[in-house]
Amino acid sequence: MEAFLLPPITAFLVSFISIKIMDPLALGVGLVDLPSKRKHHVGAIPLVGGIGIFVGVLVALVVHVPAPKVPVLYLVSAALLVFIGAIDDRHDLSVRFRLVGQVLIASLMVFAGNICLTSLGDLLGLGSIELGIWAYPFTIFAVVAGVNAFNFIDGIDGLAGLLSIVAFGSIGMLTFISHSEISQTVFIPLLVVSAIVPYLMFNLGLMGGKLKKVFMGDAGSMFLGLSVIWMLIIGTQGETRSFSPVIALWLVAIPLMDMGAIIIRRMKDGQSPSSPDRGHIHHILMRVGYSDRKTLLIIVALSIIFAGSGVVLQILHMPDYICFMLFLGVFGIYNYILDVFHNEPEFGVTLISKSFLRGENVSQDMGYYSRERKEAKYK
Repeated sequence: MEAFLLPPITAFLVSFISIKIMDPLALGVGLVDLPSKRKHHVGAIPLVGGIGIFVGVLVALVVHVPAPKVPVLYLVSAALLVFIGAIDDRHDLSVRFRLVGQVLIASLMVFAGNICLTSLGDLLGLGSIELGIWAYPFTIFAVVAGVNAFNFIDGIDGLAGLLSIVAFGSIGMLTFISHSEISQTVFIPLLVVSAIVPYLMFNLGLMGGKLKKVFMGDAGSMFLGLSVIWMLIIGTQGETRSFSPVIALWLVAIPLMDMGAIIIRRMKDGQSPSSPDRGHIHHILMRVGYSDRKTLLIIVALSIIFAGSGVVLQILHMPDYICFMLFLGVFGIYNYILDVFHNEPEFGVTLISKSFLRGENVSQDMGYYSRERKEAKYK
C-alpha cells in the first residue's frame, strides 16, 4: 500500500511546491495573464499551474518508476509541448507555429513510439475499420485535435483540470475493470490527477483565499490534452485493449463536442477555426445568468454523465455502431443548441433555461453579445 501511495503523494507535493515557487517569479519573466476584452479577471495572474502539474508528474515518474520502465517518450513529448505552451503564454505565438509544433510532437509519438490508432472498431456495423497506412496521419490528426480540444475548453477557472480528472478517472476505471491490475493507463492518470489537485487549490481558492490565484495556461491545457489522448490510444488499441475506440469519444465528450461545434460554426460564418469568440458552452451558461462556479459544476456534471455513459456502454458490451450513433445524436443536439444560441441569442436563452433566467444580468449580457456579433459581421 505504501509503495502505491508514495508516487501520487510525490506528484501532489512536487506540483504544489513548484507552483508556490514559480508564483512570485512569473511576473518578473512576464508569464502572466492580463485582463482584456475577453478576459475579465482582476490583475496579472501567473500562468504557472500547467508547468507545476507537469513537474509533479515528471518527478513522481522518475523517482518511483524503475529506470527501464520510465515512459521516456511520453515525458519528452510532454516536456516539448509544455515548453511550446509556456512560450505561447509568454509571447502569444501564431496559430501556425503552435500547430507545427503539435504535429511534430504527435509525429514523434507515432513514429518513435509506434503509438497509433490502427483500428476504429465496428463504427458502421459492417466490420472493424482498420486504418492500415492511414493509421499514422489519422493518429497525428487525433493527437492534435485532442490537444486543442482541452486548450479550447480552458475558459473558466477549474474547467480543463476537472474535465481532465473525469477523463483520467474513467480511463483508469475501465482499465482496472478490464485487467484488474495497475497498468500504465491507471498509474499515469493517477499521477496526473494527483498533480492537478494542487493547481485546483490555487486556481479555485480552495484554501479560503490563502493561496494566490494561478492559471494553467496553454502549457497546462495542452499537456493535459496530450496526456489524455496518449492514454486513450494505449487503452483502445492492441490485443490487450481495455475498451473500444468509440468509448473514447464519450470519455472526452465535452471538450470534443465543444471544439467540434465551435469549429463548424466559425467555418459556416466564414471565420478562421482558431478565431476567439464567446460562443463556448461556458460562455452560454454564464450569459444565461449562472455564476462561473455554477457553470463549472454544470459542465463537470455533464461530463461525468457522458463519461459514465461510456463506462456503462463498455461494461454492457454494447455494439460499437450503436455507441457511435448515440454519440453522433448527442453531438447533434449539442451543436444545435450552440448554433441556435449564436444565430438567435434571445431565443437560445429561452430554449436553454426558460424558467431560470435572471432578467437584468441576462439582458445586459445579451445586449453585449448581440452587439458583438453585429460588429464582427460587418468587419
